[in-house]
Amino acid sequence: MSAVGHKDYLYYLNSAISLIIMVGFGFLPPFDPITPVGMKLVGIFIGALWAWSTIGLLWPSLVAMLLMGFSGYATVTEVMLQGFGSSTTLLVFFILIFSACIDSAGITEYMALWLVKRKTLFGQTWRFTFILLLSATILASTVNTLAAMVMCWSILYGVCRQLGYQPKDRYPTLMVIGITLCCL
Repeated sequence: MSAVGHKDYLYYLNSAISLIIMVGFGFLPPFDPITPVGMKLVGIFIGALWAWSTIGLLWPSLVAMLLMGFSGYATVTEVMLQGFGSSTTLLVFFILIFSACIDSAGITEYMALWLVKRKTLFGQTWRFTFILLLSATILASTVNTLAAMVMCWSILYGVCRQLGYQPKDRYPTLMVIGITLCCL
């Protein structure tokens, strides 16, 4: 079996395991403090954890929400409103869309190129680090913490692309952590 076929096989195997856990766990007899609906919810949660760990986040989350709607806990509409109707969820959703629009328009690449070409920052990693972390702090204190983080991460990724850093290198990783801490 080739490496690609093996990867596909594991994906489908883990998908089947997670769906069997999500659906089948509710048919087990409930033990003392857990009700039948609770058993269904525990199964959905364990199956979702398995899927999140082995497959990904998107479709397992949507299937888990759908199954929660059929479990007797709440209706599908109520579960979707609880999941997507939160103001925090909507805020994150629109900040990420806004950030993607700015990135696709080339604004973050322009800002990154502008920063890289400054004579005062050229070859001065610590100055650049200080400027970016200071701007993250100022943005977070005046606008919104999450929006400042996403914007500064976009600028950082643009600078890292300009300078040839790979995503798993130490500097970009530490800067993502630093931006997060400065924004908080």
